[in-house]
Amino acid sequence: SETRAAAAGGVTTLFEMPISKPCCSTPEELARRRDHFAENAFMDFGLYAAPGDLTVAARDAMMELGCIAWKIFTTAPPPGRADEFEGLAFPDEADQLRALMLLAETGLPVVVHAESAQLLEHFEVEAAQLDPADAATHGASRPAVCESVAVAKLLAMNVTAQAKLHIAHVTSAETVAVLRAFAGTSDFTAETCPQYLFATEADVSQAGVYAKVNPPIRHQADQDALWQAIEDGVINYVTTDHAPFSRAEKQAAKGNFPDAPPGVPGIEFILPAMLDAVARGRL
Repeated sequence: SETRAAAAGGVTTLFEMPISKPCCSTPEELARRRDHFAENAFMDFGLYAAPGDLTVAARDAMMELGCIAWKIFTTAPPPGRADEFEGLAFPDEADQLRALMLLAETGLPVVVHAESAQLLEHFEVEAAQLDPADAATHGASRPAVCESVAVAKLLAMNVTAQAKLHIAHVTSAETVAVLRAFAGTSDFTAETCPQYLFATEADVSQAGVYAKVNPPIRHQADQDALWQAIEDGVINYVTTDHAPFSRAEKQAAKGNFPDAPPGVPGIEFILPAMLDAVARGRL
């Protein structure tokens, strides 16, 4: 269904993230997913892998199976989803550096979902006192500083590691400033997504939990900074971070942002949305 959606939206090649049940962090799971996609996909695809146990043997085996890039999270696994993030989530900074060092040797991109696990813990406690039905509560539980601090640490680590680092789904003006500050220090790139370029927290208030995504959709000043960063070449790619949940899954948490599953679909509208930006003279 995902590749049908991609084709319907004009996307002809899909790079699949390693969040699966179980996580795509072992050679066995990577081979299983590769074979499944080969049989069922309606289009070209490549598979990301998670570095798993951070051993050279597992890394090299997944390279031989044809993974096109690596993915890690700097956050802890979401509650109840530990098996989906086993070998993918590295909230400990020492493990993040180990992963960058190990994966630098492969020459493949290392894509990171960057939010500070410690700061998320801090702000989630504070946000627990706020109205769960308010879209601003989700933003307050994961403010921009969580992202910018994690990105700054990764870029500082990469001065040592020299991996081919890629920062996923940048959302904020604060993080754009960090990317500018570290320009030229290592081989890194960054992306943002349509939800951050075409929506603000005000739109999330209108849409409710259907628009909950991590990191959160932020404010007009952040959106403006992202467009400027694209124009300046600070942000190099626009990607979907396609992470859909069913209507039933979202509706089950209606009016409760903390409990709602985080993710939005993007693969059918990224191309028309960006072409529209060209037509409007924004790109």
